[in-house]
Amino acid sequence: MRYTIICLLLVISVQVNANIPQLDNYNQIWQSQSNNSSESMPLGGGDIGVNAWVEKGDLYFYFSRSGTFDEHNTLLKLGRVKVQLFPNPFKNNEDFRQELVLKDGYIQIAQNNTQIKLWVDVFNPVIHVDVSSEIPLKLTASLESWRYKDRKVEGAANNANSYKWAPQGDIITYKDMIQFSGNSINFFHKNKQNTVFDVVVKQQQMESVKDQMMNPLAHLTFGGLMFGKHLTPTGTYEGTYQDTDFKGYSLSSENAVKSHNVQIHLFTQQTEDIDNWNQELKKQVASYIKDHAPTISWWNNFWERSFIYTQKENASTQDSVYQIGQNYQLFRYMLGSNAYGKYPTKFNGGLFTYDPVFTKPSWNFTPDFRNWGGGTMTQQNQRLVYFPMLKSGDFDMMKSQLDYYLTLQKNAELRSLVYWGHKGAAFTEQLENFGLPNPSEYGWKRPEGFDPGLQYNAWLEYQWDTVLEFASMMLQLNEYTNENIEKYHSFIISCLRFFDEHYQYLANKRGRKTLDENNQLILFPGSAVETYKMANNANSTIAALTVITEKLLALSADKLTKDEVTYLKSFRTRIPPLNFREIAHHKVLAPAKSWTRINNVEAAQLYPVYPWGIYGIGLPDLQVAKNTWLYDADVQKFRSHIGWKQDNIFAARLGLTEEAAKYNLLKMANSKRRFPAFWGPGFDWVPDHNWGGSGMIGMQEMLLQEANDKIYLFPAWPKDWNVHFKLHAKKNTTVEARIENGIVKLINVKPASRKKDIVNLLEMTAIEKTNLN
Repeated sequence: MRYTIICLLLVISVQVNANIPQLDNYNQIWQSQSNNSSESMPLGGGDIGVNAWVEKGDLYFYFSRSGTFDEHNTLLKLGRVKVQLFPNPFKNNEDFRQELVLKDGYIQIAQNNTQIKLWVDVFNPVIHVDVSSEIPLKLTASLESWRYKDRKVEGAANNANSYKWAPQGDIITYKDMIQFSGNSINFFHKNKQNTVFDVVVKQQQMESVKDQMMNPLAHLTFGGLMFGKHLTPTGTYEGTYQDTDFKGYSLSSENAVKSHNVQIHLFTQQTEDIDNWNQELKKQVASYIKDHAPTISWWNNFWERSFIYTQKENASTQDSVYQIGQNYQLFRYMLGSNAYGKYPTKFNGGLFTYDPVFTKPSWNFTPDFRNWGGGTMTQQNQRLVYFPMLKSGDFDMMKSQLDYYLTLQKNAELRSLVYWGHKGAAFTEQLENFGLPNPSEYGWKRPEGFDPGLQYNAWLEYQWDTVLEFASMMLQLNEYTNENIEKYHSFIISCLRFFDEHYQYLANKRGRKTLDENNQLILFPGSAVETYKMANNANSTIAALTVITEKLLALSADKLTKDEVTYLKSFRTRIPPLNFREIAHHKVLAPAKSWTRINNVEAAQLYPVYPWGIYGIGLPDLQVAKNTWLYDADVQKFRSHIGWKQDNIFAARLGLTEEAAKYNLLKMANSKRRFPAFWGPGFDWVPDHNWGGSGMIGMQEMLLQEANDKIYLFPAWPKDWNVHFKLHAKKNTTVEARIENGIVKLINVKPASRKKDIVNLLEMTAIEKTNLN
């Protein structure tokens, strides 16, 4: 009898736990081959991205690396690899299996007693193809390149570079150098001295300080070496894949063996001396020791530090609640693939774009194409890629984005000095990777005498404040980890100083007084994000300046100099208050004090809710923010889940469970592509990374919010959604909890001293929740 009871308890336990998936449940397993590159599976590590698929019995993969920008700022792929085996074990779909093994971060392909393991070394820029078989096989590995010749870039194809719709003369993507070198394939692209950097500096009248400016493009050289044990060159061939002609360079094994290894070593350097580049590449190859274990360990630790697993009670894996947990994990995997890139993960495809005809059939451009540019960092989009890394605890991955801004600081400060003769870093929306505005967005046809520091652009004019969201990330990095962020202080203060000095400069040009009657700044002309134009005192700007200044001053006294503290306290008095209005007898947040037109579809009036966190669970006057969501006609009209839309986040921050559930389900549902997290194009491109990033943020905010040292659990999470999560909070805190069949369990809080700060909102009455605010 005792034995029967134990078995029964075990069965019950298994049945209950089955309601919440684990990481392995989210592995993507394909039991048929792919039709083309749009059905590829992402793989990555360190700063390398791979799109892998098996088509007609052959393994293909595109490979990309962070920072491989050409002369025109196109983010070039490094090539496509084709792997063939003889006799071919992948002739059909019978028993075919391709699996993304999330826990260990690799792809396994198996059929007919043959396995291919495809993995990327997190700590070294090396791609591995490991083949094992029970019978001896011959192997041919080919590097296929469409850049075997110069290519003229015409029409919409220029959307992949910084010229967009306004190319200046003929735009040529110059050919790579590809050649056999011993038993290897050596390949590289080397930028010329003159690039789009030089064009933009001249266009924007910055030539007087050009020699002081950071130039990341001149002579930038990137490529690598491909080789394999027992492989020797076997010639070249030509072909066409998806309307793009290419040339292939093949390495083959002379004898059939039971195991093969192909390695691709990548190297990037800004140098005029190609011999030196090749020598450094060879040194890198010679010093490399193959070891998969550290990479597996890195991925294991990555998954351990944070997760959200979901499923509705008694639902299948096709259930939408299951999908949002799956896709949260899959997208976080994609972000982890560029954990340590020199450049941030791009919002418009990251390292995982593929042939553009599968996104827009009329765009039969090369695989290098992505809409919205390669080296153009659109800040409103980029922020959504990096904000979720705070609660996911991926602090090390944030450095690519945050340190990127430090490299641009001097160029941005030179803009203020050259154009207006004052201090402060002037950052614009649609920013090039050298800190100046995108040339086409800046405008080539400008009225004579128009301020050279301004973009002549109805969408982007006077939009200066998005950089402050990255300043916020820098400060929150300290709040979450207590990390020393002194290296960011001068950057943040320089960004604030720009608003202080520039708007006093503008006021002085209009009249005698530089401040209003309350001795506060007149933030006109401004812009409430891209939507409310020619704004006076935009709430998005006021909220940003207020929060950033307060967070800086909240740092311990020894973190700032005396002069910095004095300046910040003075500046704080000059920041105007937020603006409100009344709609249907309800007090609501206004987009600005006034504006002249609406140009986009962003709910700027809710930016004090997110990203600025002035309103939320446990914070004052939450009803004002809720009223804005409920009664503002623009907010209602703009509402959507597509792309960078933030309505899922707003609803979660406001504690609106039904609405948050609705928009997060829509946003994080499976994409229409074979890989579920390849969303888009939305407003941008595929895979849309600001779509996935905003979805991650929304789910995090549904589960955990903070205010006044309290940690609020389940502020907008439906009680009938099973969930197991581990998220990070401020003060080096992690919280692990679950809801299972309506029962809440707090599993672990570290440090234990913070357990007293946990507030479980699912256990509170409606009146108690109201009293929180």
